[in-house]
Amino acid sequence: MLKIFMLVLITVITGCSAYIDDFYVDYDGTGSSDDTADETDSSTDTNSESSNSTDDSGNTGDTGSDNLPDFNCDTIVSPVSGVDISFCSVEGGSFNMGCDESVDSGCYNDELPLHSVSISPFLMARLEVTNSQYEAFVTANPLWAAGGISADSSCNYNYLANWVGGLPKSGEDDYPVVGVCYDAAVAFCKWAGTAFDLPTQAQWEAAARKRDAQYALYPNGNDITCGAANFEGCAGSLQPVGISTGLSPYGVADMSGNAMEWTKDQYVADYYCDPEGSGSYVYPDCNTAYDWTDPVCEQQITMRTVKGGSYFHPLDMMRVAKRTGLEPSSSSNLLGFRCVKNL
Repeated sequence: MLKIFMLVLITVITGCSAYIDDFYVDYDGTGSSDDTADETDSSTDTNSESSNSTDDSGNTGDTGSDNLPDFNCDTIVSPVSGVDISFCSVEGGSFNMGCDESVDSGCYNDELPLHSVSISPFLMARLEVTNSQYEAFVTANPLWAAGGISADSSCNYNYLANWVGGLPKSGEDDYPVVGVCYDAAVAFCKWAGTAFDLPTQAQWEAAARKRDAQYALYPNGNDITCGAANFEGCAGSLQPVGISTGLSPYGVADMSGNAMEWTKDQYVADYYCDPEGSGSYVYPDCNTAYDWTDPVCEQQITMRTVKGGSYFHPLDMMRVAKRTGLEPSSSSNLLGFRCVKNL
């Protein structure tokens, strides 16, 4: 049975959205839960593309196959870090960001209004960063190992708490690394390759929404099952990256469920309505003159925006529009990340 240890759980109603300071979920050794729904089996009845590998040059391998049918995805091997990451090409152009009240009855105030954003083309990591990839990072950068100076100064006491003796648990190399704070995630992406970074929340949503296409609730469409994503009532624990079948229109996997994901943006509840933080706009009377071209929220606050939901979260958290704020020191074991490559 899931035992939920609320180390520090602070929920503040901010525009009808929950700001969660930190949380930690512990599950028994089997990784199962008594309250797992009957549909759990469907989460394993998938065509898994997941297989951790190391190439002949000793590079730490990305999990999954490259050149997926119908998607423009391929691997980039960093000559500096030796880590290879599969990226999917995300086209530039305009798309509607936020929540569409005419389609989604569950919109929160911090997801409103729906607004048109213009994005430049970029590459989005097909999968969340894995334990084996992050192990390569801390081996090369011991200051970011558990107990290292950088980790201790940036991350709270949950940092890499799922690891044992400074290493991933046996058999979990291709699971998403979790328990990583914001600065550590940024440091990994900067180390992993040239022009690598965390995705902005606009890039994150752009990778989940097809340009000029009909609004969809989830990255894979308007319906989602345990086979397509790992959320509450499915597997009951983290699963290997890429095992779910619910892909975004650009081939990006696990954007809903399994592990939440850091984005680069600061979290401001009314950002979509008052993007410049002037205090002059309150929904539905919003700043309609703002230039939403490659936006990133930078309003000199500490919280950062998290997207995607985890295996522990309900269906509502799987929606593309959903956004949550976390303190950058948060190292929840529900929280991972992926990188982008800016072009």
